[in-house]
Amino acid sequence: MPRSSSRQNSTTKPVVQDPPQSQWIMITEEKHFENDSNDEKKLQFCKLRHPKSDQPAMYLVCRGGEVISEVVRFKPGYGSWLIGNTVQKDGSFIVTTPVDPVFLVLPYLIDARKAGKFMTLDQIVHDNDFPDCARLLECAGLGDLDQVADMKGGEDFKAFRYNSDRTLAWLKLKAENVAEVLRDRDIAVAESGAQSANFVRSKKDRSEGDDAYIKYAHGLISDYLPLELGASLKNYLGIKETKENIKPETKGDEEPPNKKAKLSKDDIAPTEDYSSNGALKKDNSKGKQTVAQKRLSKVDKSGMKSISSFFSPNKS
Repeated sequence: MPRSSSRQNSTTKPVVQDPPQSQWIMITEEKHFENDSNDEKKLQFCKLRHPKSDQPAMYLVCRGGEVISEVVRFKPGYGSWLIGNTVQKDGSFIVTTPVDPVFLVLPYLIDARKAGKFMTLDQIVHDNDFPDCARLLECAGLGDLDQVADMKGGEDFKAFRYNSDRTLAWLKLKAENVAEVLRDRDIAVAESGAQSANFVRSKKDRSEGDDAYIKYAHGLISDYLPLELGASLKNYLGIKETKENIKPETKGDEEPPNKKAKLSKDDIAPTEDYSSNGALKKDNSKGKQTVAQKRLSKVDKSGMKSISSFFSPNKS
């Protein structure tokens, strides 16, 4: 039933309401929204254990597990979003980045190696703190799991056991592929990170590019690896620390040279003797005097007391 005219006339300004907190701006691929009437193929957010930090992280499962993406929230600063007739006060937005599900399963494989036996994937990927990890079993990318583990069985029944040698070889191939993409796109990499292709590099930068690309690719991949595995991959790739990052070693009990200049006794001696009423003798050499100083020197000072005598203790 329509409202009364008096009620409508009293509202002269549009009412702008804040949207619910669950409303966000998301940047993702449009194909992720392609699904049929099957509810299992709709977008679903799930909380999983991050492979490096071991902390909760949000992921987006698309098209029934065909694609899994990491959800990262960015807040560039102060700002807001206009969504329809509403204002979203929080100007942040989220971005989805596709992730190889093998990286998310690797920590579970490494933990399961303690048993020393082959186990099925549902036995390996089991986490009471993160029940959504069961969604990883649906990911199509787990078909490459034999690249990081030994496998037994056939199509109907498969059992896996972690293999460190296979894993390092697989990660090395990943790093080389990432380095090749960066090189083909002419992305300049340095200690401070990647730079635009428009960045003008010197000949020295180009000649040392291969090692820099591998090192930068290792840094990207290590963001999705446990710390111990990331260090093993670094040694496997033959990445060495630069001289700038290596601190000089001291031999025995030898102390590093003191950069501060040492002061002599003469330098730290007081210019006045505060134990007595008088002051130490000062240099009588006079520089060029001003007109006021010349006039003051001609004044008769006989009978005048020193200013220090006013502060001397009274003698009873």
